[in-house]
Amino acid sequence: MLKKKSLRLRPELVGIHAIDPFFMHDSSSRSIMKANHLSQSLVLINSEERLVQSGIERELGKYTFSIGPECDCKILKIIPRYRMSPTKDSIKSNPETVVIYENTETYRIGHFSIPKYGSCHQHFGFEYKKTKAYEDLLPGNFMSRDTVVVDSPSKKKNGGYAYGVNLNTVFMSASATSEDGFVVSDAALRKLQFKVYEKRSIEFGAKKFPLNLYGDKDNYKILPEIGDYIHKSGMIMALRDMDELTTPVSANVLSTMDIDPIFDEAIYARGSNDDTGSLGKVIDIKVYKNPVYSVNCYSNTTDTLDKYIIGLDTFYDELKKTEKDIFNDKARKFGRDNLNLDLEPALHRLLVEAHSISEDDTTTNGGRTPPRTVRTYRGNPVDEYRVEITIESTLTANTGFKICSLHGDKGVICRVEKEENMPIDARGVRAEVIADGYTTISRTNTGRLYQHYFNGVVQHVTIAIRNMLSVTTTNEKEATNVLANTTEATLRSVYEYLLGFYKIASPVQHKHYSALTDVNDIKDILLDCVTEAAYLLIKLGDTYDDDQVIELDKVVTALENSQYRPIKEQVSFIDYAGNKKLTVEKVRIAPMYYMLLEKIADSWLSVASAKVNHFGILATTTKIDKYRAPWRASPTRTNGESEVRLFLSFLGREVVAEMIDRNANVDSHRLIYRKILEADTPTNLPVAIDRNIHPLGSSRPLQIVKHITACSGIEIVYEEEK
Repeated sequence: MLKKKSLRLRPELVGIHAIDPFFMHDSSSRSIMKANHLSQSLVLINSEERLVQSGIERELGKYTFSIGPECDCKILKIIPRYRMSPTKDSIKSNPETVVIYENTETYRIGHFSIPKYGSCHQHFGFEYKKTKAYEDLLPGNFMSRDTVVVDSPSKKKNGGYAYGVNLNTVFMSASATSEDGFVVSDAALRKLQFKVYEKRSIEFGAKKFPLNLYGDKDNYKILPEIGDYIHKSGMIMALRDMDELTTPVSANVLSTMDIDPIFDEAIYARGSNDDTGSLGKVIDIKVYKNPVYSVNCYSNTTDTLDKYIIGLDTFYDELKKTEKDIFNDKARKFGRDNLNLDLEPALHRLLVEAHSISEDDTTTNGGRTPPRTVRTYRGNPVDEYRVEITIESTLTANTGFKICSLHGDKGVICRVEKEENMPIDARGVRAEVIADGYTTISRTNTGRLYQHYFNGVVQHVTIAIRNMLSVTTTNEKEATNVLANTTEATLRSVYEYLLGFYKIASPVQHKHYSALTDVNDIKDILLDCVTEAAYLLIKLGDTYDDDQVIELDKVVTALENSQYRPIKEQVSFIDYAGNKKLTVEKVRIAPMYYMLLEKIADSWLSVASAKVNHFGILATTTKIDKYRAPWRASPTRTNGESEVRLFLSFLGREVVAEMIDRNANVDSHRLIYRKILEADTPTNLPVAIDRNIHPLGSSRPLQIVKHITACSGIEIVYEEEK
């Protein structure tokens, strides 16, 4: 007789889906969507590990853009780009450090750079965190291959990868949860914070000079320095044209403290949306001065830049000196005959850059030789000054941001509710997210119900262990003191409670923890439980001792009939009218693991009037005008061919003509703007534009078509729809 055996899933065969132990309960389309969401997730500042893990987290933790030597090496030199000093005018922070090393096997000279932040995106990134190995970065010390010096904040102490946060979630009906929306508490939003990095490149000197935006009448300051915050509007710098007749007047200290929005050229970064919004902070500045130009800028206008020019020159000079010292050291050991330094390609390129930018001061016939290198950027000669500035902003998720768990259930934060108004159960556990449970059926992703349940069990067990040990804090030091004063009998009793949970839910954990009998080992495990959580490991294809595959539905049944059953009851909440209510049905408040997606609602596109070309037709922005305003003048695609055909079928041609005219007619656009600005109730206009006075048919694309047909003797006439 054949023995029935469940299908066993192997993690090596399912790829990235192995990160979720419940993925087999989601439809294939939702699983594919989940995989895409992982690549779109942002690095959160305070990310947390999942309560229920699959064992793949440590494997992902190996690929976090960590920085360190790729070979066994000896540290030769550590060179900061900018050296800090206690003087008043020194640079406040060093954005990058270069480590020169020698490979102990091949004796090649190489380097690795330790930046302040990491980013593989045009906007999003993260601030590197230092590891213990960073303290061993000293000349003469040896480092082994793949030593991690700095790492992503998503890499946790046990090597696991954390890419989201655990938020207490309740599935219940609410108006804001329709159409895949979420209601999120204001306290939960503070967990969804991330870093944004922006770079701006500015050139001036020959034809333009910088304004005194960040200074006063006694101190000419053209831009914020490293460690300073930019203006709330996002303006970094402004330039004014040089003119032989007007510059002596327009370049005085007082007149340069105000910007002329018509004639001056402003450069913007991300501004603050409100009084409590995060302002951008300057974390890096590079200044290049082109020596082929004579001095055109007034001397006081560029005083701010001198320290960065000197600092960068000093950095490159030290690189060249290090190269020379290494060469001389090897020459003393091996002789100068046919001696060539064996350099890694990356270090060779850095030294070429150092020699080209920081040229030696050589003289010919008593005078300085002309510069050997013409400074260019992408083939074009740079102006007298080129400033590259990097701004860091800390953003917090808000209404319009997209979040999702690992089940292809992305949605938009449609309402931010006060923490005290969110649902709360009898234990005092308050919900942080309200989601619509019925979307589980329409999306066929029942895996999130398993995640919600098992996370609830982990939370229930964690709270129970804290209560049994009388631990009221998650502070590791304080919790350690509490456990130190707890009797061994109590510790072992609580540990037996934990083993009972793992025996039902995770045989692999039960087998490992059952072998630990030393009381100090038990203390360490319980310490992790009370300060973090009683993490659960559910490995794909995991089996019991009799080689039977673990089936989650049977595990749920066993937990429901045990002391580990999570609470499910009626919960109270404050409705939108301010009344305290009780839910009709019993619901469960339990954590769900959420990622924040890169589709953020933080741009000013909604208030921008799109850019048009000289024909009056919508046009894309270029690098020249992309950052010349605090908003983006990029036109959004509203009415394509397919959309127009659909609108014509359901709404008629007059409605479609009205929509196109408002977007493609500069005159109509201007009239609507004026109407909004002059109205007493700008959000409640009875008529946006009077078509009796301004009839349809004057949009720029239509005018061009009429002109072309008129040249062929054809006249297009508008006829009322019958």
